[in-house]
Amino acid sequence: MNKFVSILAFLAILSIKVGSAAEREVSIQCEQSISALCLLVGTKSKSEKLKISSINVNFKQLAATSGTGYLAFFTGDATYPEHFPVGLIKSIDGVEGFYYNFSPLKYIKRSDFKDGSSLRAVSLERNEIEAIPFDTFYDLKDLKFIKLSNNKLRQFHPATFATLPKLDTFLFDYNQVTALDRNLFKSSPNLEKLQGYSNKIEELPKDLFVNNQKLRDVSFGSNQLKNILIDFRSLKGIENVNIADNYGNCNFVYFDEKPYAVKEEPEGWVYSLAEFQANVEKKCRKI
Repeated sequence: MNKFVSILAFLAILSIKVGSAAEREVSIQCEQSISALCLLVGTKSKSEKLKISSINVNFKQLAATSGTGYLAFFTGDATYPEHFPVGLIKSIDGVEGFYYNFSPLKYIKRSDFKDGSSLRAVSLERNEIEAIPFDTFYDLKDLKFIKLSNNKLRQFHPATFATLPKLDTFLFDYNQVTALDRNLFKSSPNLEKLQGYSNKIEELPKDLFVNNQKLRDVSFGSNQLKNILIDFRSLKGIENVNIADNYGNCNFVYFDEKPYAVKEEPEGWVYSLAEFQANVEKKCRKI
């Protein structure tokens, strides 16, 4: 009997410890200037569920008094969690720019951003993100800028940007993306800049930019491009395309209607859109 009671007591103590660990409270401490450099204080374990308990800056008031969206920068270290603390986005109410970089952040989901209606720019650079659920950004209707560079992403769901008609810049350099679905940017007619430098993309499908007439700057340098089915002449706003240093068949072109001043021209540099497209059709098209 005593042994049974001891076991129950042990389990009770264990449950208390697990419960407290599951809701560890952390605070937000920020240094104010033009923007706010913020730290999550009290993070100890990447695997624990963290909840915001306090914050020393009123972002909504700052945004109202400054006349511009206040920027919140979070720069982490190894003690930061693999997921957002509960209530993080709600705690920075009024912020238009949210930067959460240099952390072991691995998981993001729609509920993380449900209170982020004020957000116009999101940067999750240099984290450990491997995948993004297709509806992650669905509640950020006014989002214009997304940076996901230097993560471990392998693919994007075709509907990732389905509710982002105002998106004008998407940067995902230095990941492991192998393909882009033809419908990925279909719902983003205001897209102007796209950078996917240093991934593993092998093909650019024909209809990838069919609804992106404002697109002006595209970079797919240092990929593995073997097949480019896009006719860039159909894009009215296009100015720069860089697919240099690829490791498939398409490692020859760098196009810029108004070339930058350079001492030595890179091999394969071409100056006109017509010449660029001719090279694509000759060397980079397999139907």
